[in-house]
Amino acid sequence: NTGEWVEVTARFFGVQSPICAGLVARGARLFGHLIDAFGDNLVAATGAGVTGGHIAKLRHDPILALLAEFARSVGAFARTEVGDIFGSVLAANPAAYHLYYGGVGRRPGPKVDFYAEYDHWGGRAVPRLFELKTIAFCPTRYKDTDGQYPQGAVGRRADALPGERIKELIKLDRDFFHTPAGQTGPMEARALTFCPPGGDPFTALAVGAFGEFSVGLETLVADFASMGARALRGRTGAPSEQLARTALLWKMRQEIGMCALRGHAKVIIARARMENIGGGGAAHGGADDDGTEEWAEGVYHQRQETRSWHEAA
Repeated sequence: NTGEWVEVTARFFGVQSPICAGLVARGARLFGHLIDAFGDNLVAATGAGVTGGHIAKLRHDPILALLAEFARSVGAFARTEVGDIFGSVLAANPAAYHLYYGGVGRRPGPKVDFYAEYDHWGGRAVPRLFELKTIAFCPTRYKDTDGQYPQGAVGRRADALPGERIKELIKLDRDFFHTPAGQTGPMEARALTFCPPGGDPFTALAVGAFGEFSVGLETLVADFASMGARALRGRTGAPSEQLARTALLWKMRQEIGMCALRGHAKVIIARARMENIGGGGAAHGGADDDGTEEWAEGVYHQRQETRSWHEAA
């Protein structure tokens, strides 16, 4: 997709989004908020029809799928969006199950973003629970004090994530299993079975607005690279297993970074089509048929022509 590639390139070099620059010139809004030239307001947008929708998943889900692909390629067992780990706890208690799933409609059970079994410590497959968050460039995530915090915005988000998930499970225990305060309920107990020595049940994986990784994600990718190094050396004839590991680690990092950039571009393109929603515009998006993507492709070709002219000169 040429429009997507234009947005990826703009993000990589830190220049204005081609699509958003055009929308800014028209004073476009999304849910009453002005769209900025870099597209950060579009990506960070919240509101009915935005938060939790499929567009918000365009950055998150492809990274999950890529991590699962990495895991399987090095011989690890992996699953994404796993619901039966905690759903089975509910199923074992009919009263809690009926209370949780009862009423109108069927609510989704608590899911784990990423489940993997691999030789994290060496010698045996260790089951692990991972939660992935992709964060946007906005004041609530990126702060002036980030330079004083290890790994800045992604580090802060990753540090908060395991505790958030445990609090959610404790609330489920109280609401549906009637667990008294201060006691460990069945949902929390299930999570604690996944605790590594001295760690949390959930390992946080965070990807920032500029493709930066949290420590948990760096460690996970490094583990996968170590697991796949011997096989890669055998296939490629690398001089050493260490060099094969370095090459594989570089490749995985590059693919995750590009996946994050492409997801960012997809969100911008999708939400640009929602221009004027919530701000008095068309009910289904004032920019659906305005040719924003085609306009971006036109900019791309124009720049290509300019580049060719300079090279010829």
